[in-house]
Parts: sequence; C-alpha cells; structure tokens
Amino acid sequence: MENYNSQLESRVARLEADVSHIRSDISDIKADARELRKSIDTRFDAVNAKFDTVNKRLDVITEKIGDLKVWALTVIGGGIGFGILTVFARALRWI
Repeated sequence: MENYNSQLESRVARLEADVSHIRSDISDIKADARELRKSIDTRFDAVNAKFDTVNKRLDVITEKIGDLKVWALTVIGGGIGFGILTVFARALRWI
C-alpha cells in the first residue's frame, strides 16, 4: 500500500507540474494574442485612413468627370445646333 501511495504522489506531483506549465503557456498565448490584436488594430487604422484618402480623391475625380461631361455635351450640342441652323439657313436661302 505504501508503494501505491508513493506512486500516486509522484503521479499527482507530475500532473501538478504539467498543469503549472499549461497555465504558463496559456498566459503566454494570451499575452501574444493581446499584442497581435493591438498590431492588427493599428494596421487596420492605417488602412482605413488610406481608404479615406482614396475615397476623397475619387470624389474629386468623379466631380471633375461630371463637369467634363456637361462641358462636352454643351460643346457638342452647340455644334450640332449651329449645324442644323446653318442647314436651315441655306435651305431657306438666308445665307
């Protein structure tokens, strides 16, 4: 019985040591996860800032393209209108 108790005590001691190592490893993993989360948050903040900059630039470009379309339609429309008036004027022998 004494032999059994000594074996049991050594097994329990080994289990306690293993649990202690497991707890230490889990603490290390938690610390690493916290650092990783901070790093990821920092990087996402930087990426979001860059996206904001790109969105602002695209808004400016979109506005300029809209202005260019209006200008082009005005020039083309004016040219077509002037051409039609010229054809009418010649047909009616005004010019």
